[in-house]
Amino acid sequence: MTDRLAVLYSLPSGFLDLSAEALGASLSGPTLIEIRGRREPPLFVSVLVHGDEVGGWDAVRSVLRTLGEAAPRRSLRLLIGNPRAAAHALRHLDDQPDFNRVWHGAASAALDHPLAVAAREVTRRMACDGCFAAIDIHNNSGVNPLHVCVARLDWYTLRVASLFSPVAVHVDHPESIQTAAFAEFCPAVTLEAGQAGDRAAVVRAAKLLRTLLEIDSLDAVEVDDGSGVALFRTLARVEISRNRSFAFIGESASKCADIRIRSELEARNFERIEQGTPFAWLAQETAGEDGLPPLSITGRQGELDFDGFFDVDGKTVRLSRDTTFSMFTTNHESIRQDCLCHFMEPIE
Repeated sequence: MTDRLAVLYSLPSGFLDLSAEALGASLSGPTLIEIRGRREPPLFVSVLVHGDEVGGWDAVRSVLRTLGEAAPRRSLRLLIGNPRAAAHALRHLDDQPDFNRVWHGAASAALDHPLAVAAREVTRRMACDGCFAAIDIHNNSGVNPLHVCVARLDWYTLRVASLFSPVAVHVDHPESIQTAAFAEFCPAVTLEAGQAGDRAAVVRAAKLLRTLLEIDSLDAVEVDDGSGVALFRTLARVEISRNRSFAFIGESASKCADIRIRSELEARNFERIEQGTPFAWLAQETAGEDGLPPLSITGRQGELDFDGFFDVDGKTVRLSRDTTFSMFTTNHESIRQDCLCHFMEPIE
């Protein structure tokens, strides 16, 4: 059966020579690989939770190739998340839920899917075995600085985060991400390692993994006093309403789209954007026959909150408050499968 969890107790021969796409021909579903080291508890690393985000696999391959036949100092549990989607360079397939939305606290029919069952089994195993830290490595579809997402702001979690980036985002919605599930029992972070193919981000992620495999304790992590760390919290998730067509200014389809969005905003991720800034333009002044706004804004408590972030002046949609974007993307497929962007605010 596809998408069922498989557990391996060593790396198969030639495994590290496989590209992310080639893993789909080798694995039928999420695969947890136990690599024994000289010290416990193990470091947990998940890659390809989204099949088109290959940077994590490249970073892991770099680390394990350096080790060769030698055992790592610390044991490693490696999860290859969604190899079926990776084979097609897609976030997830049409018959799958988003594998990073079924881990913890989700309430949907997707919880019966084999990927959700696999997520619960991986979480159970790691909670029982103990976990030194959990690193979930992702890429972005939009232009973002390297940063880390965390579900908790405790000292050890931020210490792990600091090994990758001085920018951290506190994400408490949705609760169903892998990092939120693992934060219940160990320091857990999501590395947002640039766009796929960003070699500098791969090198940075590999350096973090090597450090965590080598050190005896997180107390050994050398960081500054924290004054240089920028902390943000997510406020809302911005999606295009399913019954609305959209395009970005400059695209040929923008002439007849229900909503036309400013593409240059992608370059302003993690910048403070002032109230009144134009965000998009509507084809008509009304919300539509169904009365729904063209943009769906989901707040931290799951509430819909278009008016909390936008004003509509004729056909122009403007920001109604100062805000900071993250994950703004112009990738149409990513927008439909996930979202247009997130809104954040700094944590003082």
